[in-house]
Amino acid sequence: MAKKSKKNITRNSSAFNIQSKLKDAIHNHQNGNLDQARDSYKEILNLFPSNFEVLHLIGVVEAQSKNFQLAVDYITKAINIDGTNASFYNNRANAFKELNSLSEANTDYDKAIKLKPDYAEAFYNKGNVLQEMGEFNKAVNAYQKTISIFPNHLDSIINLGNSLRALKQYKDAKNYFNKALAIKPDYAEIYFNQGNLSKELGELNEALQYFNKAIELAPNYAQVYTNIGNVLTELRRFEEAIFLYDKAINIKPNYIKAYLNRGNTFEEGGKFKEAIETYQKVLSFEPENIEALFGLGNAYNQSNQFIKTIESYKAVMDQDASYDYIYGLFNSSKAKCCDWESFEEEVSHIRMEVNKNKKVTHPFHCLRIIDDPAIQKKSAEIYSAHNHPERTNNKSIKKSTHKKIRVGYFSADFNEHPLAYLTVQLFETHDKSKFEIFAFSLSSDNDEPIRKRIEKSFDEFIDISRFSDKEAVELAREKGIDIAVDLGGLTAGGRLNLFALRAAPIQISYLGYLGTLGSSYMDYIVADKIIIPNHLQNEYTENIFYLPHYQCNDSKKEISSKKFTRVDLDLPAKGFIYCCFNQTIKITPSIFSSWMNILKAVEGSVLWLYATNDFDRKNLLKEAIKHNVHQERIIFGKKMPRAEYLARFRVADLFLDTSPYNAGTTASDSLWAGLPILTFT
Repeated sequence: MAKKSKKNITRNSSAFNIQSKLKDAIHNHQNGNLDQARDSYKEILNLFPSNFEVLHLIGVVEAQSKNFQLAVDYITKAINIDGTNASFYNNRANAFKELNSLSEANTDYDKAIKLKPDYAEAFYNKGNVLQEMGEFNKAVNAYQKTISIFPNHLDSIINLGNSLRALKQYKDAKNYFNKALAIKPDYAEIYFNQGNLSKELGELNEALQYFNKAIELAPNYAQVYTNIGNVLTELRRFEEAIFLYDKAINIKPNYIKAYLNRGNTFEEGGKFKEAIETYQKVLSFEPENIEALFGLGNAYNQSNQFIKTIESYKAVMDQDASYDYIYGLFNSSKAKCCDWESFEEEVSHIRMEVNKNKKVTHPFHCLRIIDDPAIQKKSAEIYSAHNHPERTNNKSIKKSTHKKIRVGYFSADFNEHPLAYLTVQLFETHDKSKFEIFAFSLSSDNDEPIRKRIEKSFDEFIDISRFSDKEAVELAREKGIDIAVDLGGLTAGGRLNLFALRAAPIQISYLGYLGTLGSSYMDYIVADKIIIPNHLQNEYTENIFYLPHYQCNDSKKEISSKKFTRVDLDLPAKGFIYCCFNQTIKITPSIFSSWMNILKAVEGSVLWLYATNDFDRKNLLKEAIKHNVHQERIIFGKKMPRAEYLARFRVADLFLDTSPYNAGTTASDSLWAGLPILTFT
């Protein structure tokens, strides 16, 4: 009997030691001493390997230590022993979420809720996962369930507002944010979310007020400084935006998003060197950051660093060949260098992806390579819906009470640009007894003679380059503009969002971009029967406004009286001179091949081109050799003052046009100088 009693004492003592050790482990765990807690839990497991509570607790420790896969492994062992504990599933789901295994996390939250139908924490966590998955309707339901259990669950109320904002249910979102403020009026996060909502609604000044309140409550809230910078960028207050991004970076030195937005703002403000440096800084932290690589490519492209552009876009392609518009940009950057390797494959891929409604190319690039109006239209519709969607349904703008019709011309090209030379006399010859004309310049002032001449032709010339979209539209409405004419479309510097906001009751696309814009808010496009034949009207979302001849021109353009000789222009003394002064990006392999066939058929003839960089010149000469044409028969003209540039056309014998993107202003220049053109219809 005494011996039996001794065994009982030993067993009871062992149980007491385990309970004591578990109590110490939990105490260390609760006090954040994770290493000590882990060691104690493991000691217990050595004695009781099937203790599911301890297995679960070690899993929680590993999750808190950011060892999320270990957390999943331990909690899974606990669940395999006892699958009836809702908190086990909730905590494993949390670890799955950190591993970005969102579907698995969502499944576990459902299992936890099934075991415990009033499990508010699981509903809240499920809402967060669904929100991250983009399942905003389901996230709304999860947050509402949490709130039905705990009506003042602040984070659920805030996140419910964010999900409603993502669903564009702005009024309901604002109501929930206001409810959150009533619970905790000094919580910076709520003002931050209110600011995001206001920004999305285009209420930029109100957004600034909310963001500034968030900063007042939380001066080191780096993300708020970044979002203020985003608003200031939209307001085109670029220097202030950069200052705010820098503040965010000072608080959070490796803040990638702030750097990316800083680079984007430099790029939008035309400071490409600074943009490049900023994107490179991001890549020093994250060498494969795709947004930085894409931005770097854009900045190199804008600063005419062609090879670096191609390399940056290629790096994006290597990571994600379906990244928005990258395929078309890659093709276009190569085309600027007349690098036609895989050209036909790339064009075929772009055509196929446009047909699938993919964001594969900018419509302007599509015009250059695909001679198919249906594909061009679809490309424009995809791009406009993504980048310039209609931003107001209000087409009933208050009618002007002015006696004269007020016409507003919007352009970034009221400067040394082909469009300026085409339009200047149009502005000068408006019937001022019937019309008042206003210029809304999207580029800042300069001292170029053509700019000064254009400024004098308008009743009012307004520089809106630093106006936000909303400010510019409000100004146009304030001026009582009846007809807004967009001269840029989808070309560089254009701002289609002004028209998406409805700058005037009637909106017209003219001259600068000859394709359809693929949008519902552009009412008309000006054309003639050659530019848009009757049978192609359905390939335009705009109504067609026909003129006898769509292209205006300047009868006062000066052609130099200088009599150029062939020797002056490095041309041979004898032989037929074919020329094409279109940008080399318009030249396609098939067009160049046809030109080479012409040269081979006409003995002693030469082709006179205008190259924009060393790479297109080098590659064109290589292509000539491939076609068995001696490279001396390809001659490159140099950049010249405009009057002399026009005069040199007279030395050539025939202008050979490109296709599918043909000559515009260059064609007018050629004909004006008396040089005939061989083109396509």
